Order: sequence, then C-alpha cells, then structure tokens
Amino acid sequence: MKFVIFFIVLYFFVGLVLYISQRGLLYYKTPEVNLPIDSTYFKSGDEKIEVHVVNPGLKKAVIYFGGNAESVGHSIYTIQKSIPLYTLYLVNYRGYGRSSGTPSELGIYEDALAIYDEIKRSHETVSVIGRSLGSGVATYLAVERVLEKVVLVTPYDSIRNVAQKSFPIYPMSILLQDKYESDKRAKDIKIPVLIVIAGRDQVIPNERSLALVKAFDDNRNLIVEEIQAADHNDISTYTKYDEIIKKFLEN
Repeated sequence: MKFVIFFIVLYFFVGLVLYISQRGLLYYKTPEVNLPIDSTYFKSGDEKIEVHVVNPGLKKAVIYFGGNAESVGHSIYTIQKSIPLYTLYLVNYRGYGRSSGTPSELGIYEDALAIYDEIKRSHETVSVIGRSLGSGVATYLAVERVLEKVVLVTPYDSIRNVAQKSFPIYPMSILLQDKYESDKRAKDIKIPVLIVIAGRDQVIPNERSLALVKAFDDNRNLIVEEIQAADHNDISTYTKYDEIIKKFLEN
C-alpha cells in the first residue's frame, strides 16, 4: 500500500513540475546576435519585437518563424539562398534576441499579426516560412490573414500530440498551455502549401508531420517533399532544401 501511495504522489509531483516548467522546456530563448544587416522593431501590444530584414524594398515579402531554439539571425545566409527575389523578415520571438517580453503561444500569435499588418503596407504579397515550432505560427497566420504561399519545414500536427508521445502517462490536453494545433487549422488553408519533412527527424517524429499532411487532404495546392537523409537540425544544409523552397515560391 505504501508503494502505491508513493507512486501516486510521485506521479502528481512530476506532473506538477511538468506543468510549472513547460514553457521553459518549449522555448529555448536565444541571445542577442550582432549582424551586418538591417534590423527593425515592430510594436506588438506592450512589446517590441526584433526582426532582421534582408533584401529590403522588394515587391514581395516572406516572414520567417524559426524553431524553438533557433537563433534566426544565424539562419539568414541559409534562407536567403532560397528566396533571392523577396524581402525577408526573420522574427525573433518575444523574449528571444533583443525582443522584449516572455514567449507564449497567444503572445507569439499576437506578434505575428502585428508584424504582418505592418509589412503588408509595403509589399504586394506576403508569404510565410515556419520551421519546427514556427510551423504552428505559420498555420495560424495563414488562417487569420491573406497570404500568397506557406512553407512548413519539419512541422507537426500539434505540440500537444508531440508532447503526448514524450509523456504518454500524462494528459497533455489538460496540462499544456501552449498546444499549437496546426491540424485543426489545416482544413481552412486553401492557398499553396509546401511541407518539407526530414526523413531522419528525431525531434518531430515523421508520424506527426504525416498527420499534418493528412489534415491538409482537401488542399489541392499541397506539395510534400522529403529529404530522406536529413535530420531535424541539419535539413537546411542540403542543396535540395534550397531548391524546393525556391521553386515553390517562385512558380
């Protein structure tokens, strides 16, 4: 009986720790990066969001939302090879880089809308690239605003399902505050969507990416590409990565 009580107490204690520390596990805030490119700040509520800007002044724009531990400043030189004909806006989530605030799902969504609304005034069209965590932000923006195209790199159907796989004995639908449920939005996204999957992804299991693909079943403008040898973190180093994104955006 003592052992049963011990494991019950342990179960609830670990669950409490997970609940309290969940945002620390989900968001790995990156430090400031000094780069020889333009950066600007967008006002979002009470926060100031740092955005790196590449190729300013072009007619079309792409907003880039990175992974949960990605320093988007270091991703610039990789990404701009894929989109030379666009002005590129790389977003430092609130709490990341020089952005103020503390990251949360609702806060990041608020920032995404504010950034879109501001840059749309200067561009004919806006597209979005979301990588890993950022894929959930991209699907949200695709539902809430008018986009030309959407690129989702190593995406998931929902963070809730990813977390449930990692912690199967806990009800993540109850514990999680930030669920990023792209699968529930997919049916409302009818514009062209490119999903890029890493064949050896150990962070976002392929089954979670494929579940999102299934959720897009009604979208006839969906393209799915897999880089079989790539893993979650090195996918952008493959030549095919640049080629398929560039082809998708420019066609």
